[in-house]
Amino acid sequence: MTNAESISALYAEVGQAHQVIGAYFAGPDGKHPDFDSPDGQRALDYFVHERYDDDFLASEHPRKWQSTI
Repeated sequence: MTNAESISALYAEVGQAHQVIGAYFAGPDGKHPDFDSPDGQRALDYFVHERYDDDFLASEHPRKWQSTI
């Protein structure tokens, strides 16, 4: 595989990741509030721009784990 083909394949994979993440955020009915939330839009925007962010996952998940003990 050439460098150009590898880059093209990576762009295709990133595009698919954007679609999958959007579908998960939208929920089964396409109306889940996570899709339009700031964190949801931040995640989708991340896969549109051509930059890497070391601190992308640094934010706390809105649905914290709850202790079952």
